[in-house]
Amino acid sequence: MTFWLVSSGGGLAADHLVDSIAALKSKIFSAAPGDTITLRNGAYVTSGAITVRARGTAEAPVTIMAESVGGVELSGTNGFSVVEPAEHVIIRGFTFTHASGKNTIGAGTAHVWFTRNVFQCVGDGAYLSVAGDDAQIDFNEFRDKKTAGAMLAVGGTGSQIARRLWVHHNQFRDFAGTGGATAEMLRFGLSALARSTGAGLVEHNLFVRCRGENEIISNRSSGNTYRYNTLLDSPSSQFTLRAGNDCAVYGNILRNTEGLRLYGDRHQVFSNYFEGNYIGIALGNGDGELAEGAPATAHDRPDYCVIAFNTLVDNRTHYQLSRRPAGALGATHTTFANNIIAGTGLAAKIEGPNAEAIWSGNLLWTSGGVGDLPADGYTKSDPLLVAGPDGLKRPQPGSPVIATAVGEFPLVKVDLDGQPRPEKKSRGADEISDAPAIARGLTPADVGPLAAGPQ
Repeated sequence: MTFWLVSSGGGLAADHLVDSIAALKSKIFSAAPGDTITLRNGAYVTSGAITVRARGTAEAPVTIMAESVGGVELSGTNGFSVVEPAEHVIIRGFTFTHASGKNTIGAGTAHVWFTRNVFQCVGDGAYLSVAGDDAQIDFNEFRDKKTAGAMLAVGGTGSQIARRLWVHHNQFRDFAGTGGATAEMLRFGLSALARSTGAGLVEHNLFVRCRGENEIISNRSSGNTYRYNTLLDSPSSQFTLRAGNDCAVYGNILRNTEGLRLYGDRHQVFSNYFEGNYIGIALGNGDGELAEGAPATAHDRPDYCVIAFNTLVDNRTHYQLSRRPAGALGATHTTFANNIIAGTGLAAKIEGPNAEAIWSGNLLWTSGGVGDLPADGYTKSDPLLVAGPDGLKRPQPGSPVIATAVGEFPLVKVDLDGQPRPEKKSRGADEISDAPAIARGLTPADVGPLAAGPQ
């Protein structure tokens, strides 16, 4: 069944309804800007790649979609292979249960959009791999993985990471143990790409129950932003800035995980909430300095990182620089300022070189002891934290953290809820404000992202 219409470019675009993989491939092969190719609801078995080379435009993309969201299951050996010169292509509404490693956004593609799909593939390999620029991954569910390979793996071309990737409003859930094999929910980059700038944005995603290995998110590229994500119930896994420089991490919630670990230079970590983690924030103890010729696989010494305006509650250790064997380089010029440390747990444990560290304006109210937090870097006072309807502990009126931050932090513009920070900022992650809070995206109460977003 075909309906014809006029595209925004003045040419003819078509709607095609197909009921076989062969027909789907045929219509994709001949697709023009503005075409929509719809696969009838049902279960289909693939025996080869569904290759997409179609070229749409921003005004008239090529759309490949299930008849209804979740109504088409693709099993078998392959999924969608989007290859150069594809651009402005939308893939929407499928349930993928075929072999892992077979959904790819290849190098040389641009503006490819996977939306409202369910990924539950089988075997080793990534559920979805991205190497093209300006891709968008949103309102998908990545679930129930038990094998090696990331759920979402981001690569690039040559020495350049994929640029301007936007990953938002997805649910990543239930990654079982793989015996130590590489198994992140999100891997953004590779060691060889770490010094290239991706300018990616990862926001409003839910990551829950990751036991694949020790990393929920592994950042291995530079210049990316992670904001307003929620990471839960992954006690053996971390959010890791494993390699790369100049990343921003703000407005995130981490509860019952191994916390956040960072290597590399000039990262900005602020307005985050850490509760009940093994370590809240782990400052990496470097074993190499990439700027001085260390191999790309080294744990790059953290230099000039800012860790400020975070709230840390009931973590086993709130802030730690862990020991490393002989030759450890530690970290240099780290600022740890205006954080709230409350509840149980040791405040700080520094087990390596920490040259030229700056400690200021932190507020301590923990029964676990001061540890290695310098005496001139904190004050002791009850921050008056009270759990709200979302379970997060926030300061109440009269709290000593309100409008008492010290120092100038021009890059700290928003709090945990996306509310603007006033000129005189409060310590910790949260400002008491009448400004509207952002809609945080997915929460544990969501059945899945297929219930969210536009139809």
